[in-house]
Amino acid sequence: MKKIYDFIRVYPKIIKPELCRYVIQETKCKSQKLIAETNAGVNKSSRNCFNYLITGNSKLYDLDKEIFNSYEKVLNNYINDYPEIYQPGINMQDTGYLLLEYNKGQYYKKHVDGYSRQRLLTSSILLSNENSFEGGEFNILGRNYKLNQGDALIFPSNFMYEHEIKIVTEGTRHALITWFG
Repeated sequence: MKKIYDFIRVYPKIIKPELCRYVIQETKCKSQKLIAETNAGVNKSSRNCFNYLITGNSKLYDLDKEIFNSYEKVLNNYINDYPEIYQPGINMQDTGYLLLEYNKGQYYKKHVDGYSRQRLLTSSILLSNENSFEGGEFNILGRNYKLNQGDALIFPSNFMYEHEIKIVTEGTRHALITWFG
């Protein structure tokens, strides 16, 4: 019998380091830096970080396609590992991509996804070199997931998977985020 933690997966090296650096550089150069919001809008006591919109930005169209190819690998791996989560007719399209930036002192407190539209899966890919920042662990259900550059984390988007980004104590943490469903 599968347990709740069994549906949290890390897929290593989905994106090569060169592409990770390129995504950060191009996105920060060609997209606007925004204060990240929650479902209730800007709330720095809950979510204190920045985001950059990739999908929908015409200057980043080619980059968006390249990110799509990486996330397609993540989704296909997950469906192969857990075929029971995919049923014919379910739309597994992603919601587009955001670059998240967590600087020293920034975080995203415990929360659950799937509140505003149907989301089946949450996925994040760490773009920063894991040695370029301290703290900033992806915590799901009380377990820290320390990712390496290019690793993808994926898990169900529902009330059972409370998660957070721990406070970054040094450096800057960059990650991509999307949802499937």
